[in-house]
Amino acid sequence: MTVSLYISLIVILGLVHILSDYYEKWSLTYLFKPLTMLFILALVWFKADMELAYSRWIICGLFLSLIGDIFLMLRPQRFIEGLVSFLLAHIAYIFAFYDSVKGNNISWLAFSLLPFGLIYLAYLWKHLGKYRFPVLSYFITIGLMLFFASALFIVEMSSMAKFALAGAILFAISDGVLAFRKFVKPLAFGQFYVMITYVAAQTLIALSAVYYWN
Repeated sequence: MTVSLYISLIVILGLVHILSDYYEKWSLTYLFKPLTMLFILALVWFKADMELAYSRWIICGLFLSLIGDIFLMLRPQRFIEGLVSFLLAHIAYIFAFYDSVKGNNISWLAFSLLPFGLIYLAYLWKHLGKYRFPVLSYFITIGLMLFFASALFIVEMSSMAKFALAGAILFAISDGVLAFRKFVKPLAFGQFYVMITYVAAQTLIALSAVYYWN
């Protein structure tokens, strides 16, 4: 299959999953949510250069995300297990991005990104209760992922780097909305916003591996 066909199938599967979730058709959700991630995994496996460490780290992150999805689909939801799975997925993405920027002086970038995460974390803090330190660990990890994706874009400015940064930003937005919904208050169409940004983020990160040489 071509890359375009993979993307078309991912969009269709993702939309079916999101609509199933919205209308509470749980049997369809349980089928199409992991199926969407499996096609994103297949996109990297069959279309990226798997000799590259970058592609292998991305595959690892996607697989861990699939595990996280499954934990969050369970009833009752296994939130901590899902959180840990996604934390490990972000660490895999960090290793992928870091390997392409190591040796460059990018420490200044942290000071421009840090305030955004701290302001939002401070806002959430009083709502987190017993989840404060797990969420803090997760925030630090996704902040590092966003930092290294931004650094990758500054150093490379290639198609690969653009896909990686766009994916990291959308992932941060998805997780930010999810945290607001879970810890602050329900949000109208919140699950739609979470999932549309999540599927787009994972697809863009996958495409960064596919277009590594561009």
